[in-house]
Amino acid sequence: MKHRSARGRWAAGLGAALALTSASAMADCTTVTSQSIAFGTYSALSGTPIDSTGSVRITCTGSGLLGADNGVVSISAGSSTSFTNRTLVNGGQRLFYNLYTDAARSRVFGDGTGNTGTVGFTAGGGLLGGPSTATVPVYGRMPARQDVAPGQYIDTLIVTVTY
Repeated sequence: MKHRSARGRWAAGLGAALALTSASAMADCTTVTSQSIAFGTYSALSGTPIDSTGSVRITCTGSGLLGADNGVVSISAGSSTSFTNRTLVNGGQRLFYNLYTDAARSRVFGDGTGNTGTVGFTAGGGLLGGPSTATVPVYGRMPARQDVAPGQYIDTLIVTVTY
């Protein structure tokens, strides 16, 4: 079993965004990158949660017709150390959010423990054994009516790809 982690910063607040850095992986899976999740501007007065999406992309070479790489993507709890309520931090202020494996936002994206989910992927192989990319969607939600001061809120997460 091989794995590669990428550290990223997830931010929210005035002009909020979520971004992960890219990292080179080992052996057959050569690249792990992500598309940012932008939460936009947060208003504590709004009664509507802010939803956004992003993705993790994994490029694998595989090794021939049957050589596709099957793997799993997991995401750490971040600074909150709990998957129940991930937190973006600005000094002593905390802004709750979470990440989900599905568009309905019914299953928290985590490491497979404590009722969290991971997402499987298949990449590489194919007819001629060439490289291919799997895209794993990440769905974010920031709950409404959190009383926080304006500013940049940041969390650092680790995305792990195991194959």
